[in-house]
Amino acid sequence: MKRIALIPLSVLLTVLSLSCCSADSDTGGSDRPLAPTGLRAEIAGVTSIRLNWTATDPSSEGCLIERSFDAGAWSLIATVGSGTESYLDRSLADEGTYAYRLCNFRGSDRSDYATVECAFTKKLIAPTDLQASMTTEGLMLTWSDRCEGEEGYLVTRQRNDGEVENWKFLKADSESVVDAEAEYGLYEYAVMAYSGTLRSEAATVSYERYAAPQVALGKVETSWYMASAAIDLRNDGGEACRTGICWSETGTPTLEDHVYEYAGEVCTSEPSFGNAIGLDYGRSYNLRGWASNREGTSYTSTVTVQLAAAPEPLVPQWEEVTGYGFPDEVRLYRTSTSITGGNVNAWYAVADLSTGAVELRTTKASKLTRPTDFITQSMADEEVYVMVNGGYFAPNGDSYSYVRDRGTQQASNIRAVTRTRSYTITRGALGVDASQRPSLWWIYDDAGTTLAYDRPLPVVDGCQALTPSRTNPTQAVVWSDNYSGVGGAPVLVRDGRLCFDYLKTAQSTYKSNYEMLQNDIFADGLRAPRTAIGYRPDGRMVLMVVDGRNAGGSRGVTLDELARLMMGVGCDNVLNLDGGGSSMICVTNDGRLLNSPSDGSQRAVLTFVGFVKKR
Repeated sequence: MKRIALIPLSVLLTVLSLSCCSADSDTGGSDRPLAPTGLRAEIAGVTSIRLNWTATDPSSEGCLIERSFDAGAWSLIATVGSGTESYLDRSLADEGTYAYRLCNFRGSDRSDYATVECAFTKKLIAPTDLQASMTTEGLMLTWSDRCEGEEGYLVTRQRNDGEVENWKFLKADSESVVDAEAEYGLYEYAVMAYSGTLRSEAATVSYERYAAPQVALGKVETSWYMASAAIDLRNDGGEACRTGICWSETGTPTLEDHVYEYAGEVCTSEPSFGNAIGLDYGRSYNLRGWASNREGTSYTSTVTVQLAAAPEPLVPQWEEVTGYGFPDEVRLYRTSTSITGGNVNAWYAVADLSTGAVELRTTKASKLTRPTDFITQSMADEEVYVMVNGGYFAPNGDSYSYVRDRGTQQASNIRAVTRTRSYTITRGALGVDASQRPSLWWIYDDAGTTLAYDRPLPVVDGCQALTPSRTNPTQAVVWSDNYSGVGGAPVLVRDGRLCFDYLKTAQSTYKSNYEMLQNDIFADGLRAPRTAIGYRPDGRMVLMVVDGRNAGGSRGVTLDELARLMMGVGCDNVLNLDGGGSSMICVTNDGRLLNSPSDGSQRAVLTFVGFVKKR
């Protein structure tokens, strides 16, 4: 703070012998000093008011400063030297209105008064001129200390969108601090004076610095479905990065080649991964990881990957079941096999829908109903050949799965599920058009419009949520020609290839569980009762039910074993339906149950899929 000029003792004695003059006083003569001008008062701290003015008379010997509190008596509080233009009144104890008057003097002559009032409250004054600059020591903050009586300065810090932290408490009168930890990113600082719980207004400053990310490949794994690589983001360059992998058959892959982008941006050391799907069996591919921010894209070194061998179809000895009066277009088969390493009982029915004699029927009951009861009571006007349980449902009777019955939609696939967080999802659906030509898609209900995709939205539990659209995950098709169809999950096989595996993230969630199924449905090694629907390349439709949980002596199958059984009967497109105690297969209008449900009896379910005589 500026020091006050000292007054010679002889002059001070003269001043003290003078009586205070009023604004209207006239000491006579034309040699009166000129009065100070531009007098201003401002609170300077918890016990201080700062006065500033313009010294107009260089010939004066000094300036008298008087003070009054709440319209009380005036008292002389200071005498300052000629040319002085500021004074700090540090002795304030009470809040209220302080009035000040100043006059210049020369000998016994006084100028007129300059007066000002200030409503004083105990507050702290914010620092000014806050600046940030990078030095060899780190990011230096500097400011001007404008406060009096503060206990010290508090500096808060925020990096990017992180939490605001009380970073530093500094001593009183501080005017700089160095952040040696500041590297890349957006840093925002606030500096304020404090005294106890009292704070001044904050002075703020931001500093930005970015660099291209530094990235390396972590663990690389392959399965029959994909090659997957962990991404090691060693430095994000100052902001959250997009990450993923890219691959090509020859040369060094870039973002111009095949690309997988991880769902969500990540920062330094946060886990992410990339999945290379659609690779051909037996062929080698070059793969690199990548990370991008505003400064550009960085790549990892290149590795060569090759898919694991495609799982072989399972072809047990199937025995045709006859005696139910089926037309030539419908055949029923049964097996009791140990081809999966333990005893499994299974049934499948196949129907030729191309002759116009048989159609696929997919329908929903008005409430949860046992299959036999539904067939005998609600299908009495149909000629039923084979019927199995359909998609997923809630205990209260709400459907989680799509149903369209002869051109009328009765239910939609569930749009979102909650796992570690809420996720919007696509799930599978298989249907036929009015001519009974089949198709299999991942679908999403967009305000009543069924959008169909040739691959799923790649959401993974524990990763950032995504939202389907007409262009995400691929260009959508409006599934308007579907006549009858059923939803389920997951899609097991599409165009002859298994659509999932059991590779896991660092958080032990499945990387390809894009349809967000629970662990009692989707898990490595989980054998359970299962139901599936699929079709062969010639369009023939297949329904399969496998007993499990030792019902009837059958241990059940895993999802991949179910897929391989369906492939073994010729299917190149397969959808998993509800399983467990819901898995049931019935025949004829009597609703005769063929399998052994794991509940010990028929479970009441909501949706049904079957072959019936075409209307």
